[in-house]
Amino acid sequence: MDRRKQRTGKVRPILRETHPSYYAFILDGETMLGEYWESNPRSHCHDMMGHIIEWYYNGIAGIIPEAPGFAKITIRPHLPESMHELEYKNPDDALTIDDYYKTVGYACLYKGLGESVDQIPADELTISIFRESCPREMFKTMKKMGLEIEERYPGICGKGRKDDRAGRQK
Repeated sequence: MDRRKQRTGKVRPILRETHPSYYAFILDGETMLGEYWESNPRSHCHDMMGHIIEWYYNGIAGIIPEAPGFAKITIRPHLPESMHELEYKNPDDALTIDDYYKTVGYACLYKGLGESVDQIPADELTISIFRESCPREMFKTMKKMGLEIEERYPGICGKGRKDDRAGRQK
């Protein structure tokens, strides 16, 4: 099975609104997997390997271990056609200009490694960076670079676009 068909086949049970689906459990108000793939499953705390995180690392991020202990890895991202969003959350809540570029870099990888030219149009990509408090130092650096930061809603900031030499929005 080619990678595109694998991605499409794997994303359906995650995002489908009806069972069997991980998302259907969320819509049902469940906070963990039930024993069966149905609404109101008999058991609400079923121990099993039911996570999908390995698929995110391997199937979407394309991080494939080539040697024990990740001594050698291959990175070949594969974004399913229905997913056009990339989110980044630093585990220790630090956020620097390097984290910003790392996130943009990941988005560029997804954009550039499509199976056909412009498979994912750039204007359909959404990049979100989360942290608990406003990253003021990072915003200062971005402003020095000519990027505008706007507060879209109280506590929610967005990066504006930098004008090119002709005055058009990039």
